[in-house]
Amino acid sequence: VYVRFGGRLSETYHRKVAWRRQPSLQITTQKLGNDLTAFGNQLNQTFGNIKVAGI
Repeated sequence: VYVRFGGRLSETYHRKVAWRRQPSLQITTQKLGNDLTAFGNQLNQTFGNIKVAGI
């Protein structure tokens, strides 16, 4: 049986529980900022001088 709580996957079988770390699906301001910066850098490499709003 697989159950997902808070970005973690729990595998249960016969009273035993194995926890495995999984990436969180929650979006934070820092993650979004990092992604936008990386995206802007990629656009600059591809198309030239492009600025992303807020950066």
